[in-house]
Amino acid sequence: MACAVAAAHSVRRISGNSAKAATNRPIGSHLKAFGSGRVPICLKSIDEDFPGFPELCYPNRIFSDVWTTILRICYKLWELFTHLLTQMFPFIFSIFSSSTRDTQDFEGTLPRPVSEIEKLDDKHLWAIFSYLDTRTLIKAKATCKRFRKLINSSDNEFAKVPLDQIRLYFDEGEVIIYPIDEKSVPVRYKMPKIQELEDYLRHLTCLSLFIRGLIPIETTPFMKRLTRLQLSPTQIHFLWCEFDVSSEEYFTAFMDRNTLNLTEIGIEACNPSRLISDRLIQHNLSQLTSLRIWNETSNGNAKKFNSITDVTLTHLARIYSSGRSRLEAIDLANCPNCTLTGIVALIEAWYRGCPVEFVRSLTMSIHNCGAAALNGKLERSQIVRQCNAIGIPFNRELYRDRFHLSLYIS
Repeated sequence: MACAVAAAHSVRRISGNSAKAATNRPIGSHLKAFGSGRVPICLKSIDEDFPGFPELCYPNRIFSDVWTTILRICYKLWELFTHLLTQMFPFIFSIFSSSTRDTQDFEGTLPRPVSEIEKLDDKHLWAIFSYLDTRTLIKAKATCKRFRKLINSSDNEFAKVPLDQIRLYFDEGEVIIYPIDEKSVPVRYKMPKIQELEDYLRHLTCLSLFIRGLIPIETTPFMKRLTRLQLSPTQIHFLWCEFDVSSEEYFTAFMDRNTLNLTEIGIEACNPSRLISDRLIQHNLSQLTSLRIWNETSNGNAKKFNSITDVTLTHLARIYSSGRSRLEAIDLANCPNCTLTGIVALIEAWYRGCPVEFVRSLTMSIHNCGAAALNGKLERSQIVRQCNAIGIPFNRELYRDRFHLSLYIS
């Protein structure tokens, strides 16, 4: 875990005490994982890591370099001599030239006959590709540039391989694929470059997508490509990710694009906290069955508080009152702007507002919330008193027919 957290914060390797040495930081394509955590595979300067390393000179190598230089000079002089001779006495070379040349010398320059499939337009090619299975389609894409461009432009309309879960471990440099068949064993792959990762995921769909250990320099190119894909996950989880501020628009676009299929969202220990906001998940709330927003803090560091507020809780309350909510579990931690008002509004909507035919059990876990409106964090006794004041008989649990609402708070 320590390696993963260190990788998420972009461990800096410093050699020397100079200001120039402080900039020797492995980033992006210079990173590769071995076991757990990123390590640089390309050093900016070998001399910085091995100062004072003697430069070895070998006599054979010196002689070889001198001889090569002499041959190059002689070759250039010969080219100059033949060029001048051709310009001054062109008739000398025409005497020895043959008037007839063998046709076999031109065999390589003859035009290649066009195959029948190359005569087809894109519309007919697309119709042919639509009958191919995914593995054959990938092989056809490797045939030529035209096929690859056509398949990539319409990949969402072709057959895809369904998977149970895709795990992208950027901190360990691994991609783990879980097949739909429970008897099949998960398969591990080395993490390719971000530019190549899109091509690997283009022909896949998954029920669950798990992403761990992103660093800021990777987030924008990765989220941009992830938004273009049609993975259609029903569950999405981000863990130990350090997002760049510029990736916010792609992060939001990805969540909005999967509004109809996302039923579970989990974001844990991700920064900066202002990206994890009401705006990020506002369009997904009506379809969610589980929502988990966590960010571990130490010593009450306010910089790591999440930006989820009462806006999300009151929105969920309105969805409950309309009978459209599918929420079964909500788990919030370190959200100082989730106050007593929002939590009680959600409890009241579940108890009174939701139509009987749409009621289902709800589990609420609230940790270190409400500090923005109170002198300290929100206590269970405050919620109980507020619920009892408005006529909701809430103590340890709240029951409605055969369903119940459980509240865990710390």
